[in-house]
Amino acid sequence: MQYKKLIRTLLVVHFAKDSAKPLRSALFRLLAAYSIATLLGIVGAKAVSRTELPPGIPEPVALAASCLIGFLLAGLLLLSLGVAESNKGVSTFQRNIRLMPLRPITRWSLQVLPGFLILGVILTPLGLIAAELARNMQLTPVLQVASVSLGLFAGQGFVMLSCPRSLSGKAVVFVILIATGIWLLEQTVSSTSDFFLDYGSRLLIVSITLMLGGFRQLYNKGYQILSLLGKVNKLQLIPKYMPVSSWLFVKLWRNRRTRGSFLLAMGFNFCLATAIYLKQTKFSDPADVLLVGGILAATFACDVRGVMRRHLPPEMVLLKGLKSIVWSQALAVWVLGLIIGLPLFYALNPQAINSGSFLVSFISMQTFCAMAGLLASTILVPAEGEVGSQFFSAAIAMGIFSLFLKYARLSSASLLSQYSRWLGASLVLFTFVYITEKIRRSNYGRT
Repeated sequence: MQYKKLIRTLLVVHFAKDSAKPLRSALFRLLAAYSIATLLGIVGAKAVSRTELPPGIPEPVALAASCLIGFLLAGLLLLSLGVAESNKGVSTFQRNIRLMPLRPITRWSLQVLPGFLILGVILTPLGLIAAELARNMQLTPVLQVASVSLGLFAGQGFVMLSCPRSLSGKAVVFVILIATGIWLLEQTVSSTSDFFLDYGSRLLIVSITLMLGGFRQLYNKGYQILSLLGKVNKLQLIPKYMPVSSWLFVKLWRNRRTRGSFLLAMGFNFCLATAIYLKQTKFSDPADVLLVGGILAATFACDVRGVMRRHLPPEMVLLKGLKSIVWSQALAVWVLGLIIGLPLFYALNPQAINSGSFLVSFISMQTFCAMAGLLASTILVPAEGEVGSQFFSAAIAMGIFSLFLKYARLSSASLLSQYSRWLGASLVLFTFVYITEKIRRSNYGRT
């Protein structure tokens, strides 16, 4: 009975906190997520089945590629959600279960279960698509799905590692690991060396598998009562060094989760831009590649509203009311979203036919993606440690992004029409952010 209550509490805390009926909301959100993931997997598998793919790829190489893709997706997602918690950043629920007299396996299960549930949503469509790809390429579907699964859970194992401890440190190491893995895979495919041909793919799979050691480390330290409080000296930036109007930028930088999310997005965008620049990769339409930076900006924006209290945050009272706080959030995600996308913009700008049009396209895309992330964050307000709410916020932002691309019909529109559609949709999303906050404020205290 005690374990059932713990599981229910875990679902409520991570997937439906502050809801009117939290347990029912958590189960509904999970059911909806898995249903949508299954539908996307079926649609993706059908699309793959109608595509002619070249057979003859060696199975070890395909397994290594699948494992690396799974590791990349899981690590990027979980690091963006802030699952890699430092000793000073654990949630109240995690702090309580560390102090409760629980068996090690129970405590370990409660810590890894939210990540398992999230990765299950990712694995559902990815596994269906990987199996169909394997059948088309005359490979073994079971092995491909198993390889993707191994990569996904290795990504979770990596974020559980105790060293490096900080989220930003893990982000840097993760970027280095992904870059090394891509290089090793390229050498396996293109190199004439017997070593890479025989052992390159195996070495990559073994290296990713070692990341599962994070689960073992988490189990071993289960009974340790960690020091959760520490003396922190912070420099007073406002108003000595920065104006009062920059209060939200300072708040976002001092928040461990948003700072790590920003650095992770910047790191991936910078690595992608560097690879494009060094390899001189050419694209038929470089504006389409800018969408990668937009997605990273939206992922970061999903965390912004969660740095403040859900209902009547003090900042709303101390500043100039609801309009001021909504405008401050929009300005912050817009500026930081542009900064996130700058490395990719500079790498692709030489390929653009018209630099001025390319700049306007970049600004309009980043603006829309930032507003989509802010709206998702405003709807769910994911706070520190609420992994499920953070995941659903990212899913909502990606859903808004996908629906716009599907129904905006940008490919058949002129450049001026494309810019107006991006910016017009951004204005609509900003309006929805304000309406959502106004409704939440007006309904505060009602049952």
